[in-house]
Amino acid sequence: MPAASAVRVWAAGLDLAWQAWAPELAAVSDRLDLQPGDRVLDAGCGSGLGIRMLARRVAPGGLVVGVDTDPEALGWAAWSLRDLAGQGSSVELWQEDLTALPFPDDAFDAAWCSSVLGYLADPGAALRELVRVVRPGGRIVVISGDAARHTFLPIEPELESCLRDAELRAVRDGVWGADVDIHLGRRLYGLASRSGAARVTPLTLVWERTAPLTSTEHRYLARLLDGLTGPAVAPYLGPDLDVCRSVLDPAERGCVLHRPDLHVVQTATGMLLEVSG
Repeated sequence: MPAASAVRVWAAGLDLAWQAWAPELAAVSDRLDLQPGDRVLDAGCGSGLGIRMLARRVAPGGLVVGVDTDPEALGWAAWSLRDLAGQGSSVELWQEDLTALPFPDDAFDAAWCSSVLGYLADPGAALRELVRVVRPGGRIVVISGDAARHTFLPIEPELESCLRDAELRAVRDGVWGADVDIHLGRRLYGLASRSGAARVTPLTLVWERTAPLTSTEHRYLARLLDGLTGPAVAPYLGPDLDVCRSVLDPAERGCVLHRPDLHVVQTATGMLLEVSG
């Protein structure tokens, strides 16, 4: 197992989100129409759970190529996917820039790109590269969140407005990095339409849960809630920090996660790109 604790924490958070969203992600991946023996690209493969899902769909005889810019992420993916050897599909991991892929034109039958584009300085260039490396008639699924475009929790509108305002000011100050765009989802259709794809179809992912939550769902939401009042955003909440934490901190009796009438809705923006055949 990779030793760095920061990598383990990062991978645990990513895997938890994937596990919570597994049914929705599996459903949208159906739109790739993968077949046994296909070659598929996972652009921004992170901890490797996308590769695992895709590898099952192209077995036997298929190939999944995972690309990421982070060598530590690739090291974790290699470790976590070691059990796939001999399971019917081949896996390759490449450290590459998604905006300048080293693969020839038409190298893949399909491509998958989830929760990556908002962290790139030029997401449009990455989309054009995906279209270039997927063969005519092939399909691409891209997914990106938009922090301001979801109905999240049964909290007062004033509190939600306070949280969103703090989050927006943190973004404008570059707290998460100059190139990070947590609101990319609203621009994704426009970017995809200029990618060179023959056809772009919006695919909205809806994650809807009610109480009682499963253990995975509870841990996922608790982690997400912690981020809303965590170190990055807390300085922007000012005098409202304590009231926000009283509603969002699972350690507090008044946390929304403890409510029997809990109803949570999250959305993510997805696009199906079809390459000209």
